Amino acid sequence: MTQRIDKNGLQVDERLARNLDDRAIPGSGVSAEDFCAGFAKLITDMAPKNIALLDHRDVIQAQIDDWHIRHRNQPHDHEGYKAFLREIGYLIEEGPAFEIETANVDPEIA
Repeated sequence: MTQRIDKNGLQVDERLARNLDDRAIPGSGVSAEDFCAGFAKLITDMAPKNIALLDHRDVIQAQIDDWHIRHRNQPHDHEGYKAFLREIGYLIEEGPAFEIETANVDPEIA
């Protein structure tokens, strides 16, 4: 059975916690306590948003599945399908051009 320990309200596998504390975090400039507190806050903040996004994805997927069932055995209507995807919010208009700048990241990532 997996042994779990509490890290700022999160139940973490003991081996993972030990690996983070002993190998991953040292030398990063972040304390194990700060890392765990920040990660717990991230999970607490983002989990409900992630669940809502997954629920929304299920709704859109059901609409797409239904469209395909209703249009079975019909010639493909590319423009009609694109209009449908826009209507349900799957496709959106492309926004204005933008650039992203990076700082403090490895060159291969930047």
